[in-house]
Amino acid sequence: MQEARRDAQEIISNARQNSEQMIARAREEANTQADSYLHRAEETLRQETEQARQQLRQEVADLAVFAAGRIVRRELDPQAQAALIEETLSSASGPDGTAVRRAANG
Repeated sequence: MQEARRDAQEIISNARQNSEQMIARAREEANTQADSYLHRAEETLRQETEQARQQLRQEVADLAVFAAGRIVRRELDPQAQAALIEETLSSASGPDGTAVRRAANG
């Protein structure tokens, strides 16, 4: 009878050890998975923040160009505007000056 009790105690002890090991492994896996989710969430946030910054920069640049265009149109008389356009086309054209001018003239 005593031997049966020892065997039962040993079985119970082994079962406790196994369950504690299983719980420890489950906790470790849960922590690893949580760390992985957190890392992915941080990376997604970083990417979305950078994308939002880039979009904001582009919008600010577009707005600046639009505002500058309006300022230039208001401050230049038609003759000065034509001279500025001609100067810009000349500096942007090829060596013979025809490629950009043809595209600009249609």
